[in-house]
Amino acid sequence: MPAPDAAAEAGTPASALQRIAAVLRTWQARRRERLELAQVDERTLRELGLSPTLVDYELRRPFWRPTRDWRSGR
Repeated sequence: MPAPDAAAEAGTPASALQRIAAVLRTWQARRRERLELAQVDERTLRELGLSPTLVDYELRRPFWRPTRDWRSGR
């Protein structure tokens, strides 16, 4: 019996639920990361090379927005 075609499975309800679950996990991880970032004091942020102003901006972003790449410094 041939292996199921991945493209054909992409439209199944189970695959849709898996994609939804993956998005929800991503959103939950972003929220958790931002909550942890909110607990870091200003001195530690500066030691890490992070501006408190930029961190505040990140904390105000909605959970569905991706986390900014802080290494770029922009």
